Amino acid sequence: MAPAEGLLAEIARALGTGPLCFLGGFENHVYRWWHDGQPCILRLTHRSHRSLAQLRAELAFVVFLQRHGAAVCQVLERAGRRVHSFGAWAASMFLEARGEPLCAEDWGDQLFVAWGQAIGSFHRLAARYQPALEARRYAWQDDPNLALAARIPRSQLAVQAQAAETLRQLRALPDDPSLCGLIHADAHSGNLRHDREGRLTFFDFDDCCYHWFAYDLATVLFYAVLQPWIGDTDEARAEAARVFLRGFCAGYTREQPLPGFVFEQLALFLKLRELSLYAAIHHALDVSDLQGWFPRKFMAGRQQRLAAGRPFLELDPRTLRLDA
Repeated sequence: MAPAEGLLAEIARALGTGPLCFLGGFENHVYRWWHDGQPCILRLTHRSHRSLAQLRAELAFVVFLQRHGAAVCQVLERAGRRVHSFGAWAASMFLEARGEPLCAEDWGDQLFVAWGQAIGSFHRLAARYQPALEARRYAWQDDPNLALAARIPRSQLAVQAQAAETLRQLRALPDDPSLCGLIHADAHSGNLRHDREGRLTFFDFDDCCYHWFAYDLATVLFYAVLQPWIGDTDEARAEAARVFLRGFCAGYTREQPLPGFVFEQLALFLKLRELSLYAAIHHALDVSDLQGWFPRKFMAGRQQRLAAGRPFLELDPRTLRLDA
């Protein structure tokens, strides 16, 4: 569902954005506009996707991170408000993240270290973040993307069983405050930009929720090994993962320690991301006619891998420990 042209014109007038250029849309619809020579972003969210309270909670977290020096985009306000309601739609605005999207030429240790340090800073700050109860984001159990049984075709009994077992194992994990907090939950390469000095800026906290910090790391790693320049073999992905993690973890530990729990449960969190993306694609796309390189790359042979219980990455967690 997309906002009608008349509604877009009303929103532009009310918020004073001027002409809007559509950039894309899936769970949100995103537009660019210009203010004093600076590119800005207007994000429109249907209330069926996020409530006003959840949007306010998301932006409060982003503002908290930004005020404490984290590498996040700046939230813009109008009339003292960050979220603006227009019927079934809610609007929020940001300064566009500086820099360019990542490409193969950027892929290396300098990037990986900066990426890890940024995520480490998010987690360090999240441990201090104490919003009022009514201003909290949802917990992982309430994430719509984890409605796996409802989204995975019922005929895929083996995949359904893998999903149920993964969620069972997740519920059995310790929820120690040192291991959990409010995380980005989608900090892949598409949700960041980098400038010529190598500085990163992250955006799109739409999926932020209370989760294990390890899930942020697993999500980043998951997409890192699915880049178009990474080979489509288990060996190529495993080697790419080792190289990526070496730099990422070195950067992360500049901000705070990485507990052994992260490496011990990495395979479980990777499986969770694999299943949630598989379920989301079945829920939102036509799997018989996938468009774009990424869903095609991910879905190739995915049902068979999941049904067989194969790990997303063939990695020995003992080889990933920094002190090993």
